[in-house]
Amino acid sequence: MKTISIKKCLFAAAAALPMLAQAQVSSSVAEIPFKIKFGGRTNLDLGTYLGADDGKANRNGACVNDTRFSFIADIDTVWQAKVELYFGSKAVNFRDVYIKRSFKTTGSELEVGNFFFPFGYLRTGLNYKFIENSSADAAFSSARKLGIAYLSYSKNFNWGVGIFSNGDVDNGKKANQGYNFNAYALFRPVYEDGNVFHVGVSGIITHPSQAVSFSAKSPQTFVSNVLFSTPSLDVYNYERLEVQALTIQRRFYAEARFLKAWVNLPNEVTVTDGQGNEMTVAQDNYDGSYGFWAQAAWRFFGPNHSYNSKTGLTGNASAKALEALVRFSRVDLDQYGAANDITVGVNYFINKYIRAKVNYVHTHIKDGAHMDSMQGRLQFSF
Repeated sequence: MKTISIKKCLFAAAAALPMLAQAQVSSSVAEIPFKIKFGGRTNLDLGTYLGADDGKANRNGACVNDTRFSFIADIDTVWQAKVELYFGSKAVNFRDVYIKRSFKTTGSELEVGNFFFPFGYLRTGLNYKFIENSSADAAFSSARKLGIAYLSYSKNFNWGVGIFSNGDVDNGKKANQGYNFNAYALFRPVYEDGNVFHVGVSGIITHPSQAVSFSAKSPQTFVSNVLFSTPSLDVYNYERLEVQALTIQRRFYAEARFLKAWVNLPNEVTVTDGQGNEMTVAQDNYDGSYGFWAQAAWRFFGPNHSYNSKTGLTGNASAKALEALVRFSRVDLDQYGAANDITVGVNYFINKYIRAKVNYVHTHIKDGAHMDSMQGRLQFSF
C-alpha cells in the first residue's frame, strides 16, 4: 500500500490556505470577522572563538541564520490557524502548523497540529533573551510535535494536557511510530503592578519506536557544539520532568528551571559475545541525567519587563530598551559526561523590528576542557 508522508500533507494544506482565506474573506461580508497577518524573521550572526582546548581557538564566522516566514489567520475571534516555514541551507521545512479553537467562557483552547507544548524554554521564539539555548535545554527540552492539546488559562493558574506523535515533522522527516503524553500546571500567586511570581511543573512520557540518546551542547553557533552524548538506548519508554520558577520586579527579571530524565530499559536484552553466541542479560534502568539553568536580567532603560500570562513567558521589549543578562547552566549525563556554561550578554532593542544581542560564553567540561566565545546577532522581524 502506498503511503503519503505527513510533510506532503502539510504542504498541500499550506497550498490550499490562500484559497480558503479568499473564501473566508468573501464571507466577511456576512459580518464574520476575518484577519490575516503575515510575519517573518531572520538573524545575522557573527562570532569568534577566544580560546579552546579542542583546536577551535581563533576561529570566527558569520552567517544568516534561522530565516522564517509565517502567516496567521484569525476567524470569527475564536478560530486561529498558523503556518510557519523555515528556510534552511538545503531545504524548506515547517515549524508551527496548527489550528486553534478558543473557548472564551472557560478561558481555554483546543489546539491541533505541529506545535510546542509547554515544556522547556525552546518555545520562547522572538522573546528568547540569549543567542543560543542553554546546554540543559538543548539536552532535555522537547521539540514541536504533531498532536492535540487542551490548554486552560486564568489569572492565577494555567494547566494543560496533550498527546503527540513522537515523529520528526519539525525537521521534515516522516512521522515515526511512537507517542508522547504531556501535562503541565503553573501557579501564579503574584501578578499585579509590574510584579510577577510563578512556579510550575511539566512532564512528558515518551514511548519511542527507535533508539534514543541525549546530547550535551555548548551554546555556541559556528562549529559543531556537541560536547558528549549517551549511546543510543533501546528503551521501553522514558520520562522527563521540568520544575520552574519565575519572578519579575519591574526592571528585574529572574528565572530558573530544573530538568530530569528517567529512561526505562527492557528488563532483559539479547547480546552477542565475542564468539558470536547470543545470550540474554539483565539490565538496569538509566536515570542519571539531569540539567538546570538560572538566568537574570536588569533593564537599564526602556519599559519594565513584560509578561505573558497565557504562555508563562516574558514578553518582548519595546524600542530603545537596553538590558544586561547572565545565565548559568549545567547538564549531567552521569557516566557519559557533565558540563557547565556561563553566558553574559547585552540586548538592545533598536526599534520594533530590529534588536541587537551580544553574548560571551564560557563552557567548562567535567574532564577539564573548556571553550570561550564572543557572539553577536542582529535580529530582524516583521
